[in-house]
Parts: sequence; C-alpha cells; structure tokens
Amino acid sequence: MKAGLLITLLVAAACSAGASAVHVPDTYARWALERNENRQHRHLQSDSSNSDLNGYPGVDIYDRLPSLGGRTSRRLLQSSGSSFVAPSDFSVLTGGLDCIADPKANALYPVAAAPPGGSRSAAPSNVLCVGVNRDVGACSPGSACCSPMRVGSIQIPSRSRCAAAVQAVEVDGAAWPGWSWEAASASLRVTGLNKVTGGTKTVCVTLGPDSACSRPRRFCRDNGDGSGSSCMVLVYNAGAGPSKATAPDCCPLYNIDLRAAAVTDNPPTSFSSAARAFAPFACALAVADAAPPGDFALPPPPPPPPANFAVLPSRLATSFGGSYTTLLINGKSTCRYQVILSSRLLSSGGLPVGGRVTGLALRLAGAANPELRFPSAKAIYRSLTVWMGAAAKAPAAMARAFDSNMVASSRALVHLARPFTLDPGALKPGAGNWFWITFSSGGYTYTGGDLVVEIVLADVSGAAKPVPFDAYPSGPDAAAAYAPNYKATSATGPANRDVLAMLLPYTTAIAGH
Repeated sequence: MKAGLLITLLVAAACSAGASAVHVPDTYARWALERNENRQHRHLQSDSSNSDLNGYPGVDIYDRLPSLGGRTSRRLLQSSGSSFVAPSDFSVLTGGLDCIADPKANALYPVAAAPPGGSRSAAPSNVLCVGVNRDVGACSPGSACCSPMRVGSIQIPSRSRCAAAVQAVEVDGAAWPGWSWEAASASLRVTGLNKVTGGTKTVCVTLGPDSACSRPRRFCRDNGDGSGSSCMVLVYNAGAGPSKATAPDCCPLYNIDLRAAAVTDNPPTSFSSAARAFAPFACALAVADAAPPGDFALPPPPPPPPANFAVLPSRLATSFGGSYTTLLINGKSTCRYQVILSSRLLSSGGLPVGGRVTGLALRLAGAANPELRFPSAKAIYRSLTVWMGAAAKAPAAMARAFDSNMVASSRALVHLARPFTLDPGALKPGAGNWFWITFSSGGYTYTGGDLVVEIVLADVSGAAKPVPFDAYPSGPDAAAAYAPNYKATSATGPANRDVLAMLLPYTTAIAGH
C-alpha cells in the first residue's frame, strides 16, 4: 500500500508541475472531474486511513474547494482542513433563506453549457448558458440535500450596473417568462424549472450587445481570483416537504468555469500524445477514476463494420462533425429524436436508391475524454425503437410536430430492442469507434428522396451521465428535432437541433451484400 500511495503522489506531483504547459479543451472531462471529485476524495481518504501518509503533513488529495469568497476551486494537492465558506453577503443573495449551500452536501449542480442545438464556440458572444441537473452519487451520503430532489430555480449573481442587460431567457431552446432581476442582490433569478421534464435543463441568457455587461464574464460575479472566467451560480430545489410548496432548503453555490463549455472538434496543435501525460485533467482521472478490479466487466467488442455503408455526411469519413449532442442519453431522460436527411446528403454519402438500410452506427464526439467511461453507469431502457420513412418536408422546413415530418404511409418500424441495455464503457472514444445497431426487421429499402430517421428511447433505469455523441449543425441538407419524453408529439425547442453523425449500412439486390 505504501508503494502504491507513493506512486499516486508522484503522478499527482508530475501533473502539478506540467499543468501550465498544456491546455485541454475537453468540456466533459472538466464536468466529469468536478462531479466525481467528491466521491474519489472519499475513496482515497478511505484507502489512506491505514497507510503512512504522516510523512506528508497537511496534504489532502483531491479535496475540492468551492472557494466562493477566495481563489480557484480545484487543486491536485492542497492543505487539509479546508471547508466550504459562503460569501459574506450570502444572506443578501438568498433573501435570508435558511438553506444548505455547500456543494459537497448537495445533489443539485450547474455546469457551463452550450446552447441547445449548437456548440458554445459557435454561439453569440452575448449568450450565457447554464445546464442544471442532479447527481446523488456525487454528494455526501446522509445529507438532507443529497437526495433525488427537483431543480426549482437558479440565481446568477451579477452587478448593479447590469440590471438592464438581460434581454431574454430561454430554457431548453424555448422562450421562458419566469425570470426577474433582483435589485437587492443584483442578480438574475430564473424560476419554475421544476415544470420542465427531462434530465439536464439548459438555461440560456441573452445579454444586450450594447450594454456594459454584454459578455458573460462582464455580467457574472466571479470567485475573485482575477481570471475573469468563472461565474457564480446558485441552484435551488423545488421546495421542501411532500407538496413541494414550502421554501427551498437546498441552494448549492458554485463557481462554474465559463471556458468549460467551449467544446472543440480536435485538440490544439500544442496538445500532443507526448505532452498528454502532464494534462491536469488527464492525470487526475488516471490517478483516481480508474475502476478497481472487478468493479465492472468490459463490454464485448463491437461487431465488424458491414461491407457497404453510407457516411452521413461524407466528410465524417476523415473528420468529426464539429459539434456534439447529449440529447439521446442524459440521466433519467427518455427521448424522441428525429432527423430529416436530404437526398443530396444521402447520395453524396454513398447510399444508392434501392439500397436496403440494415442498421445505423453512432460514435462519440471528438472531444470525448478517453479516460472516461461512456456511459458512466449501466443504462437499461424499456425499449429502443428506430423508425424510417419518406420525408414530407425538406430539412430546412422541418416542423416541431414529429408526425408531420414523415409521409404517414411510408412510416416503418425498422428496429425494436426490448429491453435495450448499455453497459459502462460500451461507447469508445475515437473516430473509428462506431457503435453499430443492426435492425431487427431486416432493413428499410430506400426509394429515393429525402429520408426521416427517428430514434425513440423509452423508460430508463439507471442514471448515466450525459453522453456526448458526435454531431454537426443543422442546415439545408439535414435537420433534427428532439423531445425529452418518448411519448411527445411535438419537439422541445426549435426543429434545428444538431444532427447526429451516423453511418447507414446497406445491401443491394444486385450485389447481394
């Protein structure tokens, strides 16, 4: 045990020494590390309780400090004895509410997010997006706020001069009337989020482009470290008691990293395999995120790719899509996801008229951290169904009403899996690691024209963290619509969500393969 701990400390020290030389733009790595640090910290403390760490006085591995009134929130090695300290004006922020604010004691959490249907890097610079959800597995067991509660509202502390900066607020891509500016605390509050179904709820705030607070870093109150890249956010539960009618009693206060939402398709040129060992997030996960022997069984290898398959769009044969989507697998959410693919896209991707589509394949986004498992936990859906049919509308004219996008007489159930199970780590990072689904029906014969593909996931057990699938922006040749409820008849938000990158394997009657 002594040798193992010494190696752990040496690796952590190497990470600390080389962190400044490498920038890792991986959103999911930052998010997953933040949400898993508390659990990993408890595991390491347990491991070290019977070991000789007395030679390293004052060292506490992976102790996470919100540091809401001080400096940065995360360090690989830092002094022990640290604890949550609320800012001096906390009672002003909450209006005197008696609530638990320590993030370690709360299941609720916020993260910097990309706008629904797009990537942060492509979003207007005057838009601030925050995703909110819960994770009971990443808070202190026994805490009153470490339970499967509902998100009720969020509060973003700002500055008095920003009172008129907010132009509009959207939740999951739809205009949201439930927001107000609180002059006493100089903050924006967005309420009624418990009325939104599904997993992660994405709140986007549009700031006036001509105001002094036109950028998120100007609008947000930060943690005072001088970086200008953090944003203070409080998340409130929907209220205590069986009726959820009383005041919230949980209000975790976080500093989110505004840079963490900037997902890039590929690492920068300064990021190389040789330097990767010194990347702080990669090192942290290598030390603490590895599962112990017997913790989970590796999934079987994916089936070999078929002889013929269409690449949609064709450029994905040599690159990633440039965006990502977490709409399919996201906590406890179910899903109805529909895409319209133009005949031009299908033809250029290699699907011939008369070809019989026998399945589909998806892959993780280029920014997916190879040190993590996707999904993070076992997810069992009551069913996975895939439908195909002729499109009734062009991609650019896609409607929110799902059924109106497909010619009713052509609608065909091409795949039914009951149940559909995804084991931890079933999806592998990498451009060539496609996850193949072979249709149970034998396939769908493409007769030409625009095509609709619809994926429906119903009733999930387990709570896998959001899985970032490779995707590309909607456009004239492809568009997508989504609802976080498999029974939904209309999409949530606009019908121009990011489109899943996919392969369509096919056979031809002439070739017989």
